[in-house]
Amino acid sequence: MAVSDSWLRAVNGKPQAKMVTKSDREGLSVRVTPKGKVIFQYRYRWQGKGDRIDIGTYPAISLKDARDSALFYRGELEQHRNPKVVKRTRKQQSIDAQTVESVIRDWWEKSLKKCTDKSG
Repeated sequence: MAVSDSWLRAVNGKPQAKMVTKSDREGLSVRVTPKGKVIFQYRYRWQGKGDRIDIGTYPAISLKDARDSALFYRGELEQHRNPKVVKRTRKQQSIDAQTVESVIRDWWEKSLKKCTDKSG
């Protein structure tokens, strides 16, 4: 049975007796911890072994966004790329981009300050 937004709202934040896992589609599953935390996961097989990656938590990630992410990871898998490696690479690229951005911002602020000091 597919996961619905109403089911997610009903279980979110409510303590469970044990870990609950519910499958959706395209490899997407939802895991609810005993404390009531709802986690979207993509489950797949890589080189004959089962694996999974966390997509995010509800309500920070909507059901639609989680399904879109699962579809993206499925596409990566069909192109013979390990979704876990793809996620790690994207995260590292994001960190690197932020670092370059912060350096540029610092340079910009310093050069702008020098220009204002000379004119004043």
